[in-house]
Amino acid sequence: MWRMRTLVLLFALAIPGFAADPPKISADLGSCSADFHVTDAANKPVYNTRIHTLIRSGAFAIRKLDLEIRTDADGRASIIGLPEVPKRPITFEVSNDSKTSSVAFEPDKQCRAKYEVSLK
Repeated sequence: MWRMRTLVLLFALAIPGFAADPPKISADLGSCSADFHVTDAANKPVYNTRIHTLIRSGAFAIRKLDLEIRTDADGRASIIGLPEVPKRPITFEVSNDSKTSSVAFEPDKQCRAKYEVSLK
């Protein structure tokens, strides 16, 4: 009986440690990042929201990197490896169904940006 209680207690304490990280995608262009938390008008997390951007790099901005990620059940997603000095402004388009929002990424002001996006 004592072993069973100990085993149950250990499992109960270990379960919060298995919380999944939000989905991540890497641009592999630098050390900056953007973390998103998307909510609806009722301030509830929105699942499967599309976060999209097009990053231009290289000479004359010839190289294009098209990034897209979807939020998890908690409304969270991360884009890592963003450039510290982008060639052109980086704008993230956050959309779900017919609701959209745009977020400007400015690494010179905040390299590890956190965005709270409300889709209304």
